[in-house]
Amino acid sequence: MQNFYGSNSGEDDRGRKMARDFEERLRQGYQTYIDLLSVEEIFQYYLSELNLLKAAKLIRYAQLIHAESAELLRKEAWLEMELRQHEAALLCIEQALNLDPMDPEIIFLKTEILARLDRYDEAIELLRSMLSITLSPKEVLLQMGNVAQMCGKESQSEQYYREALNHAPDFEEAVYELAFLLESLDKEEEAIHVYEDFLEKRPYAPHVWYELGRLYVQSELLEKALEAYDYAIIVQETIDKSAYFRAIYQKGIILLDMGQAREAMACFLKANDCQPNDMHNLFYMGRAYQAEGLLKDAIRYFQRVVKLDADYMEAWAEIGACLERCEKFLEAVYYYQKAYRLEEENEKLAFRIACCEYKLGNLFSAQEHLCQALELQADAICIWKEWAALLTADGRPGAALAFLEKGLESHPKNPEWYYLFAGYAFLNRQQALGINKLRNALLMDVDQVHLFFDIVPDLEQDVLIQGLIAQYTH
Repeated sequence: MQNFYGSNSGEDDRGRKMARDFEERLRQGYQTYIDLLSVEEIFQYYLSELNLLKAAKLIRYAQLIHAESAELLRKEAWLEMELRQHEAALLCIEQALNLDPMDPEIIFLKTEILARLDRYDEAIELLRSMLSITLSPKEVLLQMGNVAQMCGKESQSEQYYREALNHAPDFEEAVYELAFLLESLDKEEEAIHVYEDFLEKRPYAPHVWYELGRLYVQSELLEKALEAYDYAIIVQETIDKSAYFRAIYQKGIILLDMGQAREAMACFLKANDCQPNDMHNLFYMGRAYQAEGLLKDAIRYFQRVVKLDADYMEAWAEIGACLERCEKFLEAVYYYQKAYRLEEENEKLAFRIACCEYKLGNLFSAQEHLCQALELQADAICIWKEWAALLTADGRPGAALAFLEKGLESHPKNPEWYYLFAGYAFLNRQQALGINKLRNALLMDVDQVHLFFDIVPDLEQDVLIQGLIAQYTH
């Protein structure tokens, strides 16, 4: 469900200035008049800043001037509800209804408060009584669906949303709520059908195309997602620049995930024309350049991100990754450390630092960070595998085998570990040990034998190995 209140003006600077002027007058003790339009602008600004306490102070001040305002009582009731003071919220909304008993927004808010007090039947009956007199039954049915959803009655919620769409087939808000409900119930395919059915008759609905694309991505239907985002982009480009940005940005991410980095760059560049300082778009632009091997350009974009937000951990980490690929291990450690300080539970960062420190010859620091990585995620076989490969590449296959033996002891029932150990045993010229562990692995899961050949591809055509595998193939 959508928030009951939210900033719609888009005039953040104006709202900020009005709020500051209001606060300054209060600090100086001035008791000045404030009109309801100004209250609304300042109120919406406070909500955009998530400052409910300042919003409440504003409403209390305004009520001294506009004591008979049902709208102010409605806002006070909403604030009390959001602050979990439900009984106080109910008292406020009753006072608002005494002043304006037919205002649908006040009645809707009362039903939401009743729902939060687990008085579902009372809320639904109040809404039913509105159906016979309202000029907009779709809005009432939508609220009935919202109330049912709040009270955990999903099947009734779905029924009310569908009734709202029967009354008004072009009611986009009901489409979103129904699809979100189905998605929350793990019925993504049904949610997709809701959007598809709507768009079949009403194709000029850019936000619906966007949400359909998002669901296609979740369902791993990437080609369909690209098509949905393309429709959203075509419709939105002349209607809603912010929505156009979202669609072109999401299309870029999909293309990047599909390995089409150059096409993704084109999308991110168009998105950048709309919102030049969007950190996430700049970050993915860096990722696209990184995927193309244009590491200097990638670093430039990642550095723009961290200038905008010094706590953007992923950007610091990607700078480190680019420098590591350039074999600038000392600089890579510096940037990996920046990222690691922001997220000390990240085993991947700890391991990257370990690898770079090892290549710099700082063995104590390398071992320290390796231990940190394994403490955080001892079951991550990729860490064990890459460290063993690093030791082997450094001419220390014996050390690699000894390291993997510790991992195998902790995972005695996992065939992946036996294949891994067997491969490194062969690399270490310990054929008998390798065959023994390979037998264990084949006995557990012969279908994963490719893991063994990933380490020792030269043995794939070996007669002895093929004969051994044949014994366990059914």
